[in-house]
Amino acid sequence: MAEPTVADPTVADPTVADPTVADPTVRQQVLQLWLVAAALDTPTIGWAFFDGTAGHGPALPDAQPPYRDGVEALQDGWMLLQSPGPIEAERVLAETGSEFVFTRVVSSRNSIDTEADLP
Repeated sequence: MAEPTVADPTVADPTVADPTVADPTVRQQVLQLWLVAAALDTPTIGWAFFDGTAGHGPALPDAQPPYRDGVEALQDGWMLLQSPGPIEAERVLAETGSEFVFTRVVSSRNSIDTEADLP
């Protein structure tokens, strides 16, 4: 049997990071914005922020909407994950506004799940 070479797809290249192994310093943040209408350029009327960095990543303000509208969130690097469909927008708009979900992957200031952080 022949020796495998680096060009062989069954042999891992040690110089390439394994995409199946998560970087312990990278976390996801999720931002929900409720906008006046089902358009990204309408004013924010509510928001929720979920921080997968456990407080070690970039924060958002608590007392006021973090962005005037969805376009401003996109310009700040957030990626649109979900927007309301036309039927949902018509049904929900009168009650709560239209929900848009954004996400971003950030590097936490400290590695929060490594052995170095354990007492």
